Order: sequence, then structure tokens, then C-alpha cells
Amino acid sequence: MINPFRPVVPPDAFALTDSGATWVRVAEGEKPGVAILRHFDFAPEAAALGALGTPVFAPDAFASIVTAARRAAGGPLRRASVVIPDAWVRTMTLDFDLLPPGRKERAEMVHWKLKKLLPGRVDDLEVAFAEIAKAGEGGARLLVSASPRETLRSIESAFAGSGVRVGRLQPATIALFNGLDKRLARAAGGDYMLLHRSRGASSLLIARNGHPLFYRQKSTAVDPIDDVQEIRLSLSYYTETFGGTTAPPPLYVLDEAGGDTPYPELETLAPTALGSEVLDADPSLALHARAHPEALAAAASTWESA
Repeated sequence: MINPFRPVVPPDAFALTDSGATWVRVAEGEKPGVAILRHFDFAPEAAALGALGTPVFAPDAFASIVTAARRAAGGPLRRASVVIPDAWVRTMTLDFDLLPPGRKERAEMVHWKLKKLLPGRVDDLEVAFAEIAKAGEGGARLLVSASPRETLRSIESAFAGSGVRVGRLQPATIALFNGLDKRLARAAGGDYMLLHRSRGASSLLIARNGHPLFYRQKSTAVDPIDDVQEIRLSLSYYTETFGGTTAPPPLYVLDEAGGDTPYPELETLAPTALGSEVLDADPSLALHARAHPEALAAAASTWESA
């Protein structure tokens, strides 16, 4: 069916971190911004460490948070998007010589390959995937995200127990791309790079015409990441494979790990911090994101990449 109306996306979103939750209510308009933001620390008993190393939330983990958010909103809060840290998810690209047309058969092939790449029980992971460009090499490439099922289910159940239906549940970098792609492409005038540094993970994405060309996520908890070297290697691949120009595409950076512009170690790549100006958004967006950078991915999860 042809739907003449924009998808209905609630203006509320929660960004979860290791220590708390940041609730954002987005102000809609020509230049979207943040109408309300509140950050809440988790109670000590809100979550326990799951079998795969990510938190598993108690049934009442978000009860007081949702109550306080409703009080601040002065009205109902029944649906919301939820953004989780990249470090709770393994996102990667997988190459295949040939992919079957059916999604069920593709899922079986993805699970088979993940069992070779990831430790632990892959059957305990919730796996999502989408095909992305793979130029000049033949075969097919999928962008795959694998998350501990017990963590995702505990999040959905705990919000449902507080009367909030979770409409979207995404890792932060994917939320940033889905919500901000058109704005970043306009600002860049074409292809762009997005570097997202967060606690425990560093993620790099290169995009063209609304699709990822490249995605690499590294765990900073295991090894310190040299982002400059990662970007240079990624740019070499981008140029050779996708016909990028000699000048690298603009680099946009969201650093949740405590860094500030101008990111001296990335100076030669002329990085630009994600903020209101580059996103053509209300100044309130950058103001709140400065104090709580995870709020930017939460806000992006409510946008339809407008």
C-alpha cells in the first residue's frame, strides 16, 4: 500500500548507558531540538550482569524513571524509542559468495558464519541484518548486528511493565545513521564518514546515498583503538573499492568518551563535531548533547532521517 503520511514516530526516546538512562523528548519543527531532557542514575538493583557480559534489567528497573519522565512531561508517555550502547552489540560486515533470496535461508547462513566468528552461544543472540553495497569484488555483503537476547528482552519487558511500548531498539551508531543520514549527506555534499566514540567501543561508518558503504566497530575495552590508523585504512579501502576521490569525505565525530573538539590526533582529517549547525537543528540539541552526548543518538532515533 502507498502511505501518503509520514511514519508515526513517538517524540520520546531513552538512551541507556552502563550507569543510567537519559530521557529525551524531541521538539518537532523546521529545526528539531530537545524540548525536555532528564538523566537518571540506575538503582543498584536495577540490573545484573548477564551470561554474555551485558546487563539484564529487573522487571521494575525503569519504573521510577518512567514515572519521573511522565511528571516532567505533564502528560502521557506510552511509546518510546530506546538506544543502547554499541558495546552491548556486535556490529560487523559479513561477506558471502552467494546469498539465497529468502530471508529465512539468509538468516541461517548468517548464524552459521557467526558461530565461526564469535565466542559463546550464537543461539543466545538476537541477530538483525541488511544487505549493503559490495563493489567490484563479487558476492554480497551484509551489515549484521548481534545482541544478547536476554538483554534486549529485559529492556522491552521492563519498559512494558511501566506502561511504555518500545517501538525501536537500536545500537547508538545505527540510530545516528538512520536518523541523521540525510542531514549529514546534505552537510557533506555527498559521501561522509561518521566516527562514534563511546564507552567500550569505537565505531566508524562511511555512507553514500542513504546506504552504508563501510562499517567497522572495535572494542576499546579489549585494546586501545588508534582511530587515526583505522580511518586511514578504511579510506584506502573506500577509495580503491568504491571510487572515492583523492580528498577524503568529511569526517563527523561524536565523542562520548570524554574528548572535545578539535580532536588533535585527527587534525589532518579536519573532523567536525556533530552539533546543531551541521545537523541544521535547533541550538538546544547541541546544548543538551554537550552535557549528555548519548542524548544525540536518542534524539536521532525519533527522526525519520529528514
